[in-house]
Parts: sequence; structure tokens; C-alpha cells
Amino acid sequence: MAQAVAGPPPSAPPRLPALTLREREVLAGVGDGLSSAQIGRRLGLGVPTVKAHVSRIIKKLQCENRVQAGLFVLRRNRAPVAPGVPGRRAPRGCPARLVRR
Repeated sequence: MAQAVAGPPPSAPPRLPALTLREREVLAGVGDGLSSAQIGRRLGLGVPTVKAHVSRIIKKLQCENRVQAGLFVLRRNRAPVAPGVPGRRAPRGCPARLVRR
């Protein structure tokens, strides 16, 4: 009974809420660090449509903002963060002091 109240064991992967295929595609763009305009160009969508998808994704993932949603993708996929890769420059808008070397 105590285990049922405590929830799943810590080693269990986080569950992905029911996202539509398009929301998953938009979330992948967010995880890649793309802007709404860049995601729109990639998927053939308008910026307002991308922003609407991002808003729904944030709500479904129970995140506070798109940065947290992007981190959710990175943690879920266990992908390395590009700025931490030796020889790679910091993305535009990312202070160099935040880049792991």
C-alpha cells in the first residue's frame, strides 16, 4: 500500500503525456533550440500555429515555459547538449560563460 501511495520507483522513466504527432514534431524543434519561426519553416507552419502548439505542449507537460519543455526532451532522450561538445560554438544568444568546455 505504501508503494502505491509513493508512486513509481525513481528508476522509472517519466511518462510522456498524450501528444499529437504534430506536437511531438514541434517539441523536437523546441528541444533542438529552434525559435518558433525556425520550427515553422521546418514544418511548413505559421508562427502563430507553432506558438499555439508550444502552449499546448507546455500545458500537457506541466512546464512553466518552453525552456523547461526543451529540457524535458533533452533529458528524456538523454542527448548531449550541443554547446558542451568540444569545438562547437555557443548558439546565438547563449552567453559564452554558460557553455561547458
